[in-house]
Amino acid sequence: MNLAVPISVLLVEDHSLLRMGIKLSLSNEQSILIVGEACNGAEAIDKVAALNPDVVIMDLSMPVMDGLQSARILRQLGSHAKIIILSSHQEDSVVLSALSSGARGYVSKDLTDDNQLLNAIRAVQSGEIWLDPRIKNSMLKSSFELKNCDAQQSLDEATQLDIEQKDTVLSLRKVDCDFAPQYLHGLSSKFEYLNLLGRGGMSVVHKVRHRLLDKVFAIKFLSSALSTSDSLCKRFTLEAKITSHLNHPNIVNTHDYGIAPDGQPYLLMDFAEGPTIADVLTANGKVSESHARPIFKQIAEALNHAHSHGIMHRDVKPSNVILTRDEKGELRAKLLDFGLAKMTDYDNQSLTKTGQCAGSPLYMSPEQCRSSQLDERSDIYSFGCLMYEVICGRPPFRGSSAFDTMHMHVHDQPAEPDSELCSAALNQILHSCLQKDPSLRLSSSELVKLL
Repeated sequence: MNLAVPISVLLVEDHSLLRMGIKLSLSNEQSILIVGEACNGAEAIDKVAALNPDVVIMDLSMPVMDGLQSARILRQLGSHAKIIILSSHQEDSVVLSALSSGARGYVSKDLTDDNQLLNAIRAVQSGEIWLDPRIKNSMLKSSFELKNCDAQQSLDEATQLDIEQKDTVLSLRKVDCDFAPQYLHGLSSKFEYLNLLGRGGMSVVHKVRHRLLDKVFAIKFLSSALSTSDSLCKRFTLEAKITSHLNHPNIVNTHDYGIAPDGQPYLLMDFAEGPTIADVLTANGKVSESHARPIFKQIAEALNHAHSHGIMHRDVKPSNVILTRDEKGELRAKLLDFGLAKMTDYDNQSLTKTGQCAGSPLYMSPEQCRSSQLDERSDIYSFGCLMYEVICGRPPFRGSSAFDTMHMHVHDQPAEPDSELCSAALNQILHSCLQKDPSLRLSSSELVKLL
């Protein structure tokens, strides 16, 4: 690597004293240039677009938007900046979540060696994956104790690791495969663990078989590293309360909520197998109207059911709709992940801070972007964005940064869909759903009739 050209670094940390300390520790290193600072994930996304740094040092836990969500959005936006997560958490689950979110490095805030951060910056800039040595050794030690785990499954596909990191990838994959029994400790008499289904920044989902019912379910746990957060536990409990009111063939329904013996809260949900709409779009680019309309109608029916119970989803997007087959082999769309959902009856218990945006920028309503009061009509706008992308092969708005995209949602009009792709009738539906004024949008019940 040519050190004559400094590595440009964006420093993202909400604690000013820690930012100052990191800057001082790197100030004498000629190969590193701090080009900017940010105090939360949302600000970081905007500054990455403006400054185009080589490396982003990102705190994990921050207000407005955490480091994992910011890393995922940067990856979706195609940023080439290498992300290093800086955190006091050293649990395997958190490290794996960071890597799956797009991070290339993970450094503990408890720095015992001043050169660790410098080594991490140089390593990720040269294309390597870099883990704090203590964390890596702990994960490798755990991996040797695991049995009957398919280490060849492609974690590297999810994290885009380079082939020369094969040994590290396999070790991390082994830890990931056998992670579920740690959550299910004390529940093994009730559930048979089958495999990991997915992992996000806040939760992990596994496939299990209920021993007495002999039926397969999905079981969702709050990540162990976050289970000590009172507000996140309350949000997880609220998700259980909200989804317990829903029972619909086009929704991934919740069947039980409980606390494992080790204190971990969990949700027992329908197991639905199949690609998400996001997977279909990645593979095919777009979907013809004739094939898409039945799917749209089912999503509208799911939203109408939720809205009739006073429930807003608040995160309607292609990756939150899974396409599966029912008992007759017919295609069925299922709306999932009510983790950001809100119920009118629980408004006075709202866990979203004032001025905090909740949702995914490509599909957020104008009122979400402004952090205004929301109702069911916000879901209609997001659903309109989803339908537009399915038909046109692109979202209605995509700016150079998350903030640019949100600004477009508030102020701009989407391009007219190609008439060869979109009928006049569907175009009118899209036009209504994407109105800036919520009062001009169709209701979910009207959408069911029109679709």
